[in-house]
Amino acid sequence: MLVSNPIEYNDPSPSPNFEFPVFEAEEESDEEVSDELSRLLEHEGKAIQLFEEQIELVNLGSEDDVKEVKIGSRLYPDVKKGLINLLREYSDVFAWYDQDMSGLDSEIVEHILSLKPECPPVKQKLRRTHLDMAVKIKEEVQKQIDAGFLVTAEYPQWVANIALVPKKDGKVRI
Repeated sequence: MLVSNPIEYNDPSPSPNFEFPVFEAEEESDEEVSDELSRLLEHEGKAIQLFEEQIELVNLGSEDDVKEVKIGSRLYPDVKKGLINLLREYSDVFAWYDQDMSGLDSEIVEHILSLKPECPPVKQKLRRTHLDMAVKIKEEVQKQIDAGFLVTAEYPQWVANIALVPKKDGKVRI
């Protein structure tokens, strides 16, 4: 026989106590935290630090014609000496200046904006650059024009602003 209402049939089982909600009840094993949970909490507190390899600059040229490369400073001394000798032996292979790369095929390095003729171009709001950045931009653009990397392109309207990326040495990449 199933008892649907324990109070009416004098059932001795305890009735629910709504004065003390379940979510306020204390847990018995509050201090016991699983090893996995404690490991995750400990791991969360640690900040991820990027590994930065220590490097040293090596001049492969002369004092007047500086040609610097960066090599790891933690190399074994005999490996470091062999690497420096190898780099000095083949230093003519590197393109030290923009003018050294004049023989590049334009099919490899040419960038063309592919615009759909049926879509009207959207002109972005002109963003002014700081005066010191404008000077660096002019120097970089002139250097690339002299090397033959940049040519004037004719588009129906001006399309986008120049994106500047400052380098560590103070120069600007466009």
